Amino acid sequence: MVHLERVAQAVAIGIGEGGVGEDGGLGAVEEAVLVGIVVGALVAMSTSLQGIDAQLVNVVHDELVVEAAERDVAAVEERMVAAMTTAAQAVLPRIGTRNLVEVHHGRNWAAAK
Repeated sequence: MVHLERVAQAVAIGIGEGGVGEDGGLGAVEEAVLVGIVVGALVAMSTSLQGIDAQLVNVVHDELVVEAAERDVAAVEERMVAAMTTAAQAVLPRIGTRNLVEVHHGRNWAAAK
């Protein structure tokens, strides 16, 4: 599983329009930017998982959930980070990439969180 918590924070800080609401949520502009990033990552993931025993099984907000054989976990993590980072940079060219994407794995989604 990979998610873009830091991107969400960067978007809220970097764009400024809409801003973070009183409830801590993102405004419409920030949500649209995040959707663009997630869609870009989905497109990249559709080809980057080829050749390994893994498949995308769910998308939850800014999280991509992939089911993979244990032997392929490291490859999946590497490819997911690359896909999410590339997608974020395509939408926000000046965004920093240090600690941009978090990847977690576990036997199930709850364990990976």
